[in-house]
Amino acid sequence: MSSDKGIAFFGFRSFAEPVIVYFIVRSIRVPFDLFLRYLKWMVALGALISLWAVFQAGVLGEDFLVKMGYDVLGVPNTDPSRPLSNAFYLSLTRTIRAIGTFNSPNNFGNYVEIVIVFTVFLISAGLLKRRFWGGMSLVVLFSALLYSFSRSAWIALFLAMVSFSMLTASFYQNLKRLLVFAAIVILVFTAAYQFFPKTIIPLTVAHVSHSITLEDPSARTHVLSLKEGVEKLFSEPLGTGLGTSGPRSRQKGFFHSENSFIILGFDAGILGLLIYLVFLSSLAHDLLRKIVVVRDALIKTMAITGICIFAGQMFVWMVLPGIVELENSLIFFALLAVIQGISDYEPKEETATP
Repeated sequence: MSSDKGIAFFGFRSFAEPVIVYFIVRSIRVPFDLFLRYLKWMVALGALISLWAVFQAGVLGEDFLVKMGYDVLGVPNTDPSRPLSNAFYLSLTRTIRAIGTFNSPNNFGNYVEIVIVFTVFLISAGLLKRRFWGGMSLVVLFSALLYSFSRSAWIALFLAMVSFSMLTASFYQNLKRLLVFAAIVILVFTAAYQFFPKTIIPLTVAHVSHSITLEDPSARTHVLSLKEGVEKLFSEPLGTGLGTSGPRSRQKGFFHSENSFIILGFDAGILGLLIYLVFLSSLAHDLLRKIVVVRDALIKTMAITGICIFAGQMFVWMVLPGIVELENSLIFFALLAVIQGISDYEPKEETATP
């Protein structure tokens, strides 16, 4: 256990609190219409936060964040010319990343990715009376997601949307959607890169390129952290105690991994990690089972949405220490619990009277 009891207690909270919230929400029967109203409000609130995030990143800049006292514990500032720690900047630039009302750009990007998935669910299921506002919300959310420059959230959204498409459409429809989407992305990025060199698009292209080639120091850190983390984890199979890994422990000189599951392995040992993975596997199995057995088309689509955000979140946790961030863990587990609960009580088919 960490000698700092505060960090040790935070390590316990990070893993235990979202699971406790999951079981509490799982025991509550939430009416389907109430959950749909909540999702609509979540989309509206997400769009408002995204508008603020784009304004904060594009107009207010780093001076505003400095005045507000923003910082990321455990992420050092290796550039003396920057008043904020590295996590707030796009690598190799002075460009500020969007954070909205969250404590870091990656947490904000993860949140926006989840909101986008549910927005797509509401639009595809015809649950938004004014589809125009749904479309405008998607534009705002996508813009904010780009401005977060969170590679993990981008890939998580891609995985979620591929999963959603594969589970809700035929092969021909999927191929058609893929070709149309690819054509639009290529045209937009090519035009913006050629005719608007000072927009976010060239920055995004450069960010992706530097990440693939590992020119980006952050990308190199993620790769090296994974390799070193696995080696250290197997050398400490019983773990090193609560609060001895993750971003908040680095200030005490402990090893920091960018992989959430390695952090859990250090804090709870390999046995604790396996128990947690069994718990997550049970959630995925239950959602997949509901996709197969549920007859109501709308609730089936909602269960598909659940497995989509599950797939995205697992990827985020594989490349970021997001498991110790309560901002999104609580939202993630609570949403899954509600979806599972509603799927348990799908509308029964009425039997005709003889």
